[in-house]
This record gives sequence, structure tokens and C-alpha cells, in this order.
Amino acid sequence: EGIPKGVVLSHANLLANYAQCQPLLDITARDRVLNVLPVFHAFGLLGGVLLPLFKGTPSFQYPSPLHHHRIPELCYEIGATCLFGTNTFLRNYARTAHAYDLHRMRFVIAGAEKVTQDTRELWLDRFGLRIFEGYGTTEASPVVAVNHPRATRGGTVGRLVAGLEHYLEAVDG
Repeated sequence: EGIPKGVVLSHANLLANYAQCQPLLDITARDRVLNVLPVFHAFGLLGGVLLPLFKGTPSFQYPSPLHHHRIPELCYEIGATCLFGTNTFLRNYARTAHAYDLHRMRFVIAGAEKVTQDTRELWLDRFGLRIFEGYGTTEASPVVAVNHPRATRGGTVGRLVAGLEHYLEAVDG
């Protein structure tokens, strides 16, 4: 974490992380993923490209997450059921979207920055949708922990994905 750097991820790294994540979301070939995140970012690559590709799910790639008015409209036009984003982008989409723009949405997955309580409440109040927040680092290919429909707790990044070894180490102070 911290300053940008190049991280080499092998096919085996990405496939292993896919295997850890795919059972957590019931995304099927009937779903439609809208990926507005850049695919050069590990979150955009795994969530927006590889996950739907390996599951046989249509995935629509949009070139910029900054088009706050256009993206909710696009959700409606393509019948998006899954959207990946960051707190900042999701907050802005919710502010500009008509409630019907997201009528088919089943999964909203957030990462790359902490989701605020205001954003969580905005999505729940306006659209009846929970945001499933996760945590990752590129070096981990990228998902380390994620909330999902069967285990979610607001204000957290969820449980560790399967197969991770972990331990807690005491720190002075």
C-alpha cells in the first residue's frame, strides 16, 4: 500500500483469488455486470472482467467512473445487476440516479476506499440496496476480505476469503 508501484501478478495468482471470491457472490449468466473501474487496477480487473468472464456473465466495460449522470442511466439501459465502485463514485451515482435506474441491481460491491455511513444509508434509503464492502491489496491479487449476502456487517470489510493464513501480533501501545 502507499505510493504506486508495479506488482507482478501471475495467472495462478488471479485464478486463486477468483476461486476464493466466486462462491461469495451468486453471480450467474443471467446477471449483467457494469464495470466502470479501470482494468489496469486489480479491483477492476478481477471484479469487473475476470469474475464475470469465468462465470459466463455478460460484462459491460465503461471507460470512466467519473460520469456520474451517465452511469446510472447505463445501469437502466443494460439492465445491470452488479456494479463495482468506490465510496466516492457510488455516493455520486446515488445522488444523481433515478430510483428506477437501479431497479434490477442485486449486488453493489465497493472497495479501494472506506465506505462511509452516509453512502451506505443513501443506497439503502433510495434503492433498498446494501453495499458489500471489501478490502484488498494488489499484492494479494487483490481481494483479502469482503462482505457478501450471507455474511455482512456494515462498517467492516467483511471476513477473510477462504484459504488465507492469518495471525494477530501484539503491537506496543
